[in-house]
Amino acid sequence: MMHLIFKPYVYVYHATSMQYVLAAVVATSDLEVAFADTNTGSTADGGHWRNNRGVLSTLASRRSTSVGDILERDGRLYLVEPTGFTVLRMTRAERIATSLRSVVGRLRKFIERSKS
Repeated sequence: MMHLIFKPYVYVYHATSMQYVLAAVVATSDLEVAFADTNTGSTADGGHWRNNRGVLSTLASRRSTSVGDILERDGRLYLVEPTGFTVLRMTRAERIATSLRSVVGRLRKFIERSKS
């Protein structure tokens, strides 16, 4: 997985019917903060999570982070549980690779547009 310039950031992957998609990159190393910051209603004005400061949305998913989604920090994967997170022990080949290829390309374009 390519991590561009994002450290210490948490990558947020939302489950879809067939795969996981990169939904956001959150400027924190705290999983609880990443979870909270990618939930609608968590903004100061109660608005959508994509408007939160420190959250870079890929626009691949519009819903809030919830149980069954995956957070990645420092190359380790964490499954969102009803209370807390469980470390997933997966090989790189098993990690979400198919869905990430297209999303990383879109993320690169978004970053380039943001710089200008």
